[in-house]
Amino acid sequence: MALCSEEGCDRDSVARGYCYKHYRQRQRHGTLPGYDKQCKVDGCDKTSYQGGYCNKHYLRVKRYGDENFVKRRIFNGTPEEVFLHYTDKKTETGCWLYRGTINSNGYGRLRVGRKNIYAHVFSYQRTNGVIPKGMVVRHKCRNRNCVNPEHLEIGTIRDNNQDKWRDGTVLRGEQVGSSKLTESAVRDILSSSFSADHFAAKYNVKVRNIYCVRARVTWKHVEV
Repeated sequence: MALCSEEGCDRDSVARGYCYKHYRQRQRHGTLPGYDKQCKVDGCDKTSYQGGYCNKHYLRVKRYGDENFVKRRIFNGTPEEVFLHYTDKKTETGCWLYRGTINSNGYGRLRVGRKNIYAHVFSYQRTNGVIPKGMVVRHKCRNRNCVNPEHLEIGTIRDNNQDKWRDGTVLRGEQVGSSKLTESAVRDILSSSFSADHFAAKYNVKVRNIYCVRARVTWKHVEV
């Protein structure tokens, strides 16, 4: 097998001519071959990282649903006052964007008593009352950061999971930050007769991870 293209690295290449370590580094910083396009946001001259955005604007879109999002200053008050202060209703889509605290998955959060709750859940409850037991609040607009009660509805956890698969928001494969394997490595594992121990050592994973790949328990979306 060919070696990594990174100067001074003697590891085997696993994707685009690089070992796993340097492939992930270049993917993260947008320096992989073919990643030389400019961010599609006007006025930004950084290299595109994912979805046509540089890393900064990609994270803004993922977390806030807006490439030009600017977080407002900290505001103290009652939950109702905080919610209204951080809610931006002036959007072209009709979505009300929450400009307060946003978690890593793109959902707004605010403090109610001693608990942190999702901003869209707070919005639904202040308009429609208590959420029935076993039900969750779903987004009809497919915008996680939206808190417009007209864009919200309740459903089961199963309904919510189906929404995630429909919208393609379920992280899988290389999209999972802790993943050590790549799609190229998975194809190598599936198409080879070498032992699981061989691939576990090669890709620095546990033997059971190789067994799960070959049994199609994990990485089922990768075709050989």
